[in-house]
Amino acid sequence: MSRSTLAPVVLLLLPAPLAAQNLVPNPSFEQVTQCPTFASELEKAAPWTNPNAGTPELYHGCAPLSSYVSVPSNTTGGFQYARTGMGYAGLYCWRTDVADMREYAQVALSTPLQAGSCYRVRLYVNMPNDHPYACDGFGAHLSVG
Repeated sequence: MSRSTLAPVVLLLLPAPLAAQNLVPNPSFEQVTQCPTFASELEKAAPWTNPNAGTPELYHGCAPLSSYVSVPSNTTGGFQYARTGMGYAGLYCWRTDVADMREYAQVALSTPLQAGSCYRVRLYVNMPNDHPYACDGFGAHLSVG
């Protein structure tokens, strides 16, 4: 499989600069249970998990420089600093060789949302510099349960 046939997205979920509480635990993927050393290790940024059969990546500055997932240099996107700190997640939103391929990252919010309240969701998406394809839509899904 050629890397040129993949369309990865770098996902950075960071706290918004508001006076409100950030309900996303480990929003910058900073806290890790172990340094990642290869692809598909998102779960090392607990409590983040993979909800489907995809293979989301955890990129982190503590990863060995020669690894697939080091920061800022890595073999999937070329060169990418984290927006803040040392970590970020990587997701494929489309591939030419796998029909309906999507990768996701999920986490339970630290506090349940209240009906009738307004909330602001902010995330940062970056296209790796070594890939020819981009996603034309990216979002967040909030659910109960």
